[in-house]
Amino acid sequence: MASSSWMIGGLPPEQHAEEFIENVEHQDKITLRPKQSIAIRRISIGKSVLLIFPTSYGKTLPARYLVELMRDLGKKVIWLTPFKSLSREQLGMLSKYYKVLIITGDFQKNKDKLEGTDADVIIMTYEMFGGYMSNKVKRKLLMSVNISGIVIDEVHMVTDNERGPKLESAIHILNKFYPNIQKVMLSATVGNPERFAE
Repeated sequence: MASSSWMIGGLPPEQHAEEFIENVEHQDKITLRPKQSIAIRRISIGKSVLLIFPTSYGKTLPARYLVELMRDLGKKVIWLTPFKSLSREQLGMLSKYYKVLIITGDFQKNKDKLEGTDADVIIMTYEMFGGYMSNKVKRKLLMSVNISGIVIDEVHMVTDNERGPKLESAIHILNKFYPNIQKVMLSATVGNPERFAE
């Protein structure tokens, strides 16, 4: 957990978060909503968060901050999506700001680029991530690139009959071997969020 004496790129966590907020508001000509700002500040001090924001509310912005934070700490983030189409969409958005490596069924050849990658964020589908987590060699390879954060997009899909068990199993393995990884979980809807967050 971060403390006041902990520095990110020469800044205390709270100031790092405020600088990100100011830059986004200036560059994108938007005003962040209070819940977005609160989430960003929580992430800056090392907290994992579950963000349940309506569609078009801007839930990817706090997740983007996790990438920014980890990059400035010399670390990397995995960004999980349930579908290849959403992975491509996130690739388009994230590559405007960060170095991105995408590993999905459509980008199989990128697996060879994982070792020693300089990407700030690695985009994977739930299935691809599950395959890496359940294979000891692949899991060690993935985590060897200094992964310290994970974004789980559309996390409510954990209740989906097809994709849910794979995602749940992968998260269980992740928590077992890497319990201190910082998580940002995104959803437009989650029933009983307190229980879900546990």
